[in-house]
Amino acid sequence: MARPLPHNKEAEAAVLGGVLLRNEALNDIVSIVLEDDFYVPAHRSVFRAMVKLADRGQPIDIVTLEHQLRATEELALVGGLEGLGKLGDRYASSHNIGAHAELVRQSAAVRNLVVAAQEIADEGREEVESVDEFIDNAEKRLLEVNQRGRQGSYRSAKDLIHGVFESITERAKLKNPITGVPTYFTKLDEMTGGMQPGDLIILAARPSMGKTALALNFAQHACITQARHAHLPEEEKPHRYPVLFFSLEMSAQQLIERILCSEARVDASKLRGGRLVEHEFAELVRAADRIYRAPLFIDDSAAPTILEIRARSRRFRQDRQIFPPSAADDKRPQLGLIVVDYLQLCRGGKGKYDIREQEISEISRGL
Repeated sequence: MARPLPHNKEAEAAVLGGVLLRNEALNDIVSIVLEDDFYVPAHRSVFRAMVKLADRGQPIDIVTLEHQLRATEELALVGGLEGLGKLGDRYASSHNIGAHAELVRQSAAVRNLVVAAQEIADEGREEVESVDEFIDNAEKRLLEVNQRGRQGSYRSAKDLIHGVFESITERAKLKNPITGVPTYFTKLDEMTGGMQPGDLIILAARPSMGKTALALNFAQHACITQARHAHLPEEEKPHRYPVLFFSLEMSAQQLIERILCSEARVDASKLRGGRLVEHEFAELVRAADRIYRAPLFIDDSAAPTILEIRARSRRFRQDRQIFPPSAADDKRPQLGLIVVDYLQLCRGGKGKYDIREQEISEISRGL
């Protein structure tokens, strides 16, 4: 009797039960596990249904899962409502869902390796025309095992064109050339249309040329500028975008002081030296009020890794106090900027690097 392929049935069920208990947990695991990582067919069907529900913005619970699985004629496969109910009843916590998802991924990786090795062994028993080509193909397949499904697949132009036209149509409705987060540098905004969602923007210059000041300026305009237009009707006010600023060199207090001086248009040296006159102090008070109400958040932890930056950024985006759920998507605050100041002070992963440039390249790819 053949031995079953490596899998972890308990971990698979725990992952699904965790998502049932806390729908937001799905965001934490979709980058860890894929549909094919689930070995048990019933678990694979439930996970696929969960992803479809999430994609449509629907809640994930026993009722919605039952409806989705019935529509795809998979309800009997998972044991009906009773089978779905067991997932939620048996695993009453979602706190360890990341660890459980990692166990599922590891089992899938070993399983894929076993399958690939078996296929290579079967092919090797047949007549091999070119030994070098056979070895080369075998090496490639083994190396691809750990990357299978972890990278974006190709997409057809037919699929992409719909999204592009939707974006063009939305921009036409706005009748505004600035479609991203504005920098309020007029010429720059005219050329770029603002900083677009998903863009990686690197400010490069020699030391002490003002990179931090410019990055702070961008952040300031994104999250504070609206407060300067309190007198305008609501529909005419500039949009205010939440900003997360990772400061790896300066403390959070130093950054706030710089923003305060910039917003109040007060000389920083006079602030540090305590030489402010009355009208300057009044401007500082007004600027402090605008900053107090701004959705600006600063993380000044020392030398975080790129993985830590990504994890904190995800938690920031999922914070319901900053991004409260809304019935109307256009009313929900949009993420404006995530600023990292500066790149060279980040750390890569756990690997060793022959030269610093290799680590910087990995950090850039991670961002």
